Amino acid sequence: MKILVLGGTAWLGREISEQAIHRDHDVVCLARGRSGAAPERATLINSDRERPDAFSRLKGLTWDAVIEISWQPGLVREALAALGSDARHWTYISSGSVYASQDKPGIDETAALLPATELQQVGRSLYGEAKVACELACLDAVGDRLLTVRPGLIGGPGDHTGRTGYWVARAARNQVSPLLVPAAPQALTQMIDARDLAAWVLRCAEKRVTGTYNAVGPSIPLTEWISLSRQIGRHTVGIPIHKVSETPECLPQDEGWR
Repeated sequence: MKILVLGGTAWLGREISEQAIHRDHDVVCLARGRSGAAPERATLINSDRERPDAFSRLKGLTWDAVIEISWQPGLVREALAALGSDARHWTYISSGSVYASQDKPGIDETAALLPATELQQVGRSLYGEAKVACELACLDAVGDRLLTVRPGLIGGPGDHTGRTGYWVARAARNQVSPLLVPAAPQALTQMIDARDLAAWVLRCAEKRVTGTYNAVGPSIPLTEWISLSRQIGRHTVGIPIHKVSETPECLPQDEGWR
C-alpha cells in the first residue's frame, strides 16, 4: 500500500509509520520535522500545515490510505480539502476525550459527545471539543471511506507526557523506601500501548475497515498497576496506603491530550 501519514515523526504517528514500513508498505510522512526525523525508509515531505501551500508537493498523487492525527479543526479541514478525494481509505485518530461524560465505565461509541467547537484553532482546554469537530469534518468529507479511532490513555515507548511511566519511575527512583500511593486501591486504570494501537490501525487500513471504534486496553485496578510498576522498577518494600489529596508528586499530571 501507499500510505500517507500526516505527521509520522513523533510518538504514535512515528510508531504507525515504522510498523507500516515493516509491513512492506510505501510510507510518506508530511511533517515539519521538528519533532524528529522520519523513520528509516520513509519519505519525508517537509511542510508546515499552517502555510497555504502545505500540500502543494502532493498534488496529483493518490493514496491507498491516509492517516490523520491532528486535533486542530482548521488543519484537519484543509487536509481533507486537499487530499480527501485522492484517498481510498482515511483514518482519523480521535480520542476518548470526545465523550461528554468521563465518569461512567463501559460506555460505547453511541455515548453522547461534547459539543463541537466552531473555532479553527484551539488551546488544550478545548481538546475534546476540537476532536469532535475534526471527527465531524472527516465524516462530512470522506464518510464512506472513514475509520474513526477513539483511543483511551495511550502509553508505551515515546510517551512524552510521563503519565503511563510515572509509577515505574517512582518505584525505580528509590527501591528500598516506602511508596506513597492514593487511598483508592480499586480505582480502575486503562491504557493502550502505542505499539498495539498502531498495529490495529494498520490492519484496519489494509482491510479498509470503516466506522467508529473505541480503542482501549484492559481495565485493571490501581493496585495491580502499581504492583506491575514495582516489579519493573525493582521496588522491594511493601506499600503503605496513605490517604492523600493534593500531593503534587503523588499522581501523574494529566494535560488531557494524547
